[in-house]
Amino acid sequence: METANYFRCGFRLNSTVEATVRCIKDDRVRFSVTNCYGEECNAWFYIHGEHINPHQVYHRGTTIPVRVIRISKDTRRSKETIVEVRPEFLPVDSFLAEHPLGSQLQGRIEEINGSGMLVRLAENVFCLVKRIKTAKSGMFVFCKLSRYNANRKVLFATIL
Repeated sequence: METANYFRCGFRLNSTVEATVRCIKDDRVRFSVTNCYGEECNAWFYIHGEHINPHQVYHRGTTIPVRVIRISKDTRRSKETIVEVRPEFLPVDSFLAEHPLGSQLQGRIEEINGSGMLVRLAENVFCLVKRIKTAKSGMFVFCKLSRYNANRKVLFATIL
């Protein structure tokens, strides 16, 4: 075991571990994970760019696989470390299994900002589309799935 990769907390970066959902907030989810030493630790999933409602996706007490993406030492409490995780499967992943890239779908425009639009394809599944002049919020549009960024979990489409 390399101690540099474990950072004194028992987790290896980019490893997949089982986590239990403990607390759900609007912008983050707290998980309980067990490290390689058998200690139970807190891990957080911060919802930055993902347009999901965590209260509909996660339920307290359920166990899901998560990937450790960052480990940092807490500056206020010297013995505690902050473990940041990302779930292995988000709603967009199961949506892509049913509707592969290139498929044509109907969606509803949720938000228009700058040169882009946010189109809702299904429950907790959104895609980014280039803005068109005649678009208004709440309008239904047909779009074709063009690409998917797996790191950021973002789906892109074009208007038909």
